Amino acid sequence: MSRLTALVPGAVCAAALGRAWPDDLDGQVRCIDEGSRSLGLAHCCAPWPIAAEDAALRAELGDQAHSGPGSADAQTGWVEAGRDRNPESYASHGCKTGADFDEDAVGAALVRVPGAPPVVGLVSGPLTWSSRAGSGAAMEDAVEAASDLACARVRHLAERGIERIAVLEMCADGPENRAADDLAVEAHRPIVRSAGHLRVEVLLVSTLAVSGAAARPAYERWVGPDRCSDGLAFLPSAAFASTAVVARCVDHHGIRLASAETVLTAPLGPDADPGVVRHAAGLLAALRREDPA
Repeated sequence: MSRLTALVPGAVCAAALGRAWPDDLDGQVRCIDEGSRSLGLAHCCAPWPIAAEDAALRAELGDQAHSGPGSADAQTGWVEAGRDRNPESYASHGCKTGADFDEDAVGAALVRVPGAPPVVGLVSGPLTWSSRAGSGAAMEDAVEAASDLACARVRHLAERGIERIAVLEMCADGPENRAADDLAVEAHRPIVRSAGHLRVEVLLVSTLAVSGAAARPAYERWVGPDRCSDGLAFLPSAAFASTAVVARCVDHHGIRLASAETVLTAPLGPDADPGVVRHAAGLLAALRREDPA
């Protein structure tokens, strides 16, 4: 039985099936569903609209210093969207780029696929989200706005039937003093409260110990490169460089990985090798079979 929840974009699922990323909704849903199963994953990931998140934050802060999503024209679209703080609502006013698709529609459709892996929704943490705000906003204002938007994102995912949320903190600059630590905790607590009210599971995934440690007091379940809460384990993105590297990592952390109910990865990029992800899932399944517990 797989215990690996790899945070992979749809392109990796498509590559696992030997397909190009489709243009239509049904094809995208099939790619993520079938690709996740092919990779041997315990969960599949709803698409993560990072471009829409950034646009929403810039508009929320009223930062006129940036072109593109944060420009005055883009902010007019945000007002027209009703300022409901849903990043996807803002994305619908022209912030989608690349392979244009409706992330919410994909996530909502995934939860309705019979027999599909459970869906986990991804949300930027307030520290990471606010770090992309640009130079025009004070740190406290950016973090508070990002926290509000993250709560809205959790509600939006829950309304579409997604019952598991991973809050991702990936910023390189962690809090440097006790006051900043308190700011990080206070920014995450509304997210946890919102998830509890909506009866969805929420956990913190931090790729760097410094940013993760500051936010952990707000959560019951969390993973990071230095520590994990009971029942969870973590594999960094660097472990997926090759099958040999992931095998060494699994061997080195075998006892901790074998005892974990769920092993989460850091977010992997679209160029991640599906064969390496599949190999990691197989190694973890073998560890569980060998574990006398």
